[in-house]
Amino acid sequence: MQQAYGGVVLDREERVLLLAPRGGHAGYAWTFPKGVATGGESPEATAVRRVREETGWDAEVVESIPGEYEGSATRSRYYVMRATRQAGDPCPETESLQWAEFDEAEGLIQKTKYARGRTRDRAVLSAAREGVDRLALENCRRRLLDIEFGEPLYHYNLTVFPIIGHENGSPPYDLLKTAIEQNTVVVEEVDPSGVVGTLRVRNLGKRPVLIVEGEMLLGAKQNRVVNMTVLVGPGRDYELPVSCVEQGRWRHMSQEFAPAPMMAPPVMRAHKTESVRYSMRAGRGAVADQHQVWEDAVEVLEDMDVASPTGSVTDGFTAREEERQDYRKHITLPREACGAIIMHGERVLGMDLFGDPRVMREFWPQLSEEYFLEAARRRDKQPPCGMELARAFVELTSEGLRPAGRRVGLGTTLEVGDDRATGFALWYADAICHVSAFPVGRGDEHEPPHFNPNIR
Repeated sequence: MQQAYGGVVLDREERVLLLAPRGGHAGYAWTFPKGVATGGESPEATAVRRVREETGWDAEVVESIPGEYEGSATRSRYYVMRATRQAGDPCPETESLQWAEFDEAEGLIQKTKYARGRTRDRAVLSAAREGVDRLALENCRRRLLDIEFGEPLYHYNLTVFPIIGHENGSPPYDLLKTAIEQNTVVVEEVDPSGVVGTLRVRNLGKRPVLIVEGEMLLGAKQNRVVNMTVLVGPGRDYELPVSCVEQGRWRHMSQEFAPAPMMAPPVMRAHKTESVRYSMRAGRGAVADQHQVWEDAVEVLEDMDVASPTGSVTDGFTAREEERQDYRKHITLPREACGAIIMHGERVLGMDLFGDPRVMREFWPQLSEEYFLEAARRRDKQPPCGMELARAFVELTSEGLRPAGRRVGLGTTLEVGDDRATGFALWYADAICHVSAFPVGRGDEHEPPHFNPNIR
């Protein structure tokens, strides 16, 4: 049995390159490029050459995929590769090429009629996915530990620690608000009857669209909040996992959703994220504890002394507009901030981090409103918080990162799996796309979870 070497080639969006052999040769519908060495070629050089010959793409090796995989005539080793440029046309033995997301690639490989080859390629794809997730985990941890803080901002009972970033060209995606305004994205109920926990997102544009955990969407049959951050690929339809934040309405107010001018309250985001994390571990998908979300909405409305006719948490924001305006006047995030950790006294309310300061500048008006509301709910004066607590929370978040085991859209989703913090991170195009993290475990009644860095 000959020794062969091949590559699982990824593009910047972490899509996999598959080839269809001409005429479905040997029963293969879609497979990976591979071949045997010539002369004194090294394994890596062989894999790179065969990728170029069979696909027309130049690629560089990222890491070796463990193990060997047997077919009918070859024993193959594979490498995870990153596409660098399209160098030419594929060889005549290749009928067509397709870039596919991992789940889509698995479905294409399933069409191969040759059972042994199908089993081998599925195993190679699974091992490549694990390798990609591991690299994303290592890089995301490194980025978090390299965080630089700006000067803390303080007003009355709220301390904001800006996380300083650097602009590196235009972000390779659009925000949901921008895409909706440009009519390149439609968010709607999955069908006329609607499903509480799921919405349909149609990306009609040519760029990925970032939808952030905690964003609230208004309209259609009832207002919703996004369960986890997803990046919707161009020209794709996705089912978006959401929760209801308006218990008393189930009738159409509009056909499509519009983004709310504020994010969900941090206590709601913390509880929701924690339940989503456990749901994903149990294999149920990104499903939140809907009853807890409703309880959090009721608590916010009661604290604001707001009687909402439909129980919508968004009605609570109008009750403290004057106090929130006061925080807006005193807390201005620096232009170079790409994220922030927000504290009420020595209690962490939450952390949000984006990959570029321009994204943070676009998102801060929505993001700040949730934290200003939380501070306005708790009118007890608190002293400024020391930076050591913010750094400790970042370290805790970094230590707790692990692969989430499920991809929704583009990029690699990681979870914050510590017993004192919860959250998700999305790694995309070799950079952090978004990280949200919150302390877990209830403190006193009607208080946000309390993070104590001394508890181990």
